[in-house]
Amino acid sequence: MAKDKYMFVVDVGTSSLKAAIMDRELNVIKHTQKGYTYRMLDNMGAEIAPEKIWTAIVKAARDFSSYSSRIEAITLCTFCPALTPMDNQGNALRNSIIHLDRRTYTQARQILRQIGEKRLLEITGNLPFPGGISLTSLLWIKENEPDIYRKTAMFGHMNTFIMKHLVDRWVIDPTNASMTGLYETCKYGDWSGELTNEFDINISKLPEVSDCDQLLGGLSKQAASILGLRAGTPVIMGGGDTACAAFGAGSDEEGEILNIAGSNELLTITLKKPLPGKKYNLRTHVIRDRWLIFVITVSGIALEWFRKQFCRDMDKKSFYSEYLPNVLRQADSSETYLPHICGDRYSMLQRKGAFSRLTINTTREDMLRALASGVMRPLINALSECRKHIKLSNSIFLTGGGANQAIKKYKERTVFSGYNFNIRKDCSLIGVAKLAAKYMN
Repeated sequence: MAKDKYMFVVDVGTSSLKAAIMDRELNVIKHTQKGYTYRMLDNMGAEIAPEKIWTAIVKAARDFSSYSSRIEAITLCTFCPALTPMDNQGNALRNSIIHLDRRTYTQARQILRQIGEKRLLEITGNLPFPGGISLTSLLWIKENEPDIYRKTAMFGHMNTFIMKHLVDRWVIDPTNASMTGLYETCKYGDWSGELTNEFDINISKLPEVSDCDQLLGGLSKQAASILGLRAGTPVIMGGGDTACAAFGAGSDEEGEILNIAGSNELLTITLKKPLPGKKYNLRTHVIRDRWLIFVITVSGIALEWFRKQFCRDMDKKSFYSEYLPNVLRQADSSETYLPHICGDRYSMLQRKGAFSRLTINTTREDMLRALASGVMRPLINALSECRKHIKLSNSIFLTGGGANQAIKKYKERTVFSGYNFNIRKDCSLIGVAKLAAKYMN
């Protein structure tokens, strides 16, 4: 195959997508980024219109229309979960309910009562945390929006919606399916008949689970016309953005670690055998016979909240380039911070963020250091738990918009002492491109 053959690769994030034309050696030939917004609702809901994301994909594709004849594969990764009920044609019947949603505590407790922690962990590898597992959102729709539930032909995640538009198939990948609460994550299997029967969910309303490197078919004529690309261009399944990021960073072997620093702070640990737990998520890796532990906490969002509320005397650039690095170079204070400003993804209780151990001498610098330390605590706990079961690498791959030198040095000094950081760029894009490259090669 000639060297001028390319891939069209898309990384769909919560508030923007990145897209690139890449060659088989994973070099970025051309890059673009398109933004959109999600909505926070009064009932602790968090939603996004999937049409906004489709529009962003269309705009990105049209930026690359001059490459149309040379694109040999299309693939994407998406944020997860994003439960999307659709009609027979793939039109969304309501906004997608995304991972920041916390309205479904009642449904989460119902699931626990009916199945129990032990059995849920054995099958799905996860407890039904609101927002983190889309079964809670599906049951919420069933109870609160019965007309939409009855009209739904297919419940999928964001990539199900997009792939229906691209190749006219109902599909989802295992890394996304792992976050539904209905998939046999620990088996790397299929939809659980036991769970679908228990919650009276018609399994025909769940998409086919296709491996992340699976060729789904050619780009439909209708999609090609809209996107400005070539009909019949091969489309590869892809996966969840975090799992693709682990693959892109090179975290393929057991004990290898990836830290994604951005609006949220994420940590993944690669496993050869599933290791379910109550304080983190378990999902399949994009590679067969591999799993990922991953834990997520609000980081960049919390820092930005602090800046806006307590540092109005300085501009954004000064805060991040001067003030924050200077504060984090100082020794930690005695104050503490609970990192639940956007709720707690690993709790059945409606938790909120809090500072404690404040005194009359507490300064805003003390509080900022407490916040920086607090948002890292769930990651430290996950590492400690995994260390009991497997040997961990002494290196951590670091990626994301928050992978700056100030945060990196702070983590090395106070949070991940004894670990070395290896900075990686565009891991999600590279990871999903590696899946497409397998087909091209």
